[in-house]
Amino acid sequence: KAGPWVLSGLSDAGKRQGRFSMISCVAISDSRIYVAGTDTQNGDAQRVAVYDLSGNELFTFGNKDWMKDDAFGSVTGIAETKSGILVLDGNYRALKLFSHEGEFLWSLDSDPLLGTDYPWLFSLVPTENGVLVAAAQERRDESSDELLVFEVTGF
Repeated sequence: KAGPWVLSGLSDAGKRQGRFSMISCVAISDSRIYVAGTDTQNGDAQRVAVYDLSGNELFTFGNKDWMKDDAFGSVTGIAETKSGILVLDGNYRALKLFSHEGEFLWSLDSDPLLGTDYPWLFSLVPTENGVLVAAAQERRDESSDELLVFEVTGF
């Protein structure tokens, strides 16, 4: 049986149900649904809301102050790992790990980790050993753009 979920009418403040005016990323695990986007209840900051599979909001995370390490520019991937919730930030070009309760643990810039040069990070897929990270960047010889896929492990 299908029916409407808890987020609707996003672009109309009078009809909006839920906290987001725009959604940038959704991920679903065995027990949770992760939704990232522009949070109207927190000054239009980019944030992640975590829901159970029935649509009940459990908690949110992501700092409202974009200058803080635990803030997001544009969430482009979310994966639940053994160590916590891994968030891919395409705008800040970083991987950010949060506890399973949403507490900030650490952030890694993509260039030193992946050997890239200012890529657009656009997808994060959980694997048995970690995650696959998809990135796009211009080749060093400027002949074309390229798609790069990395397996990142250890968390």
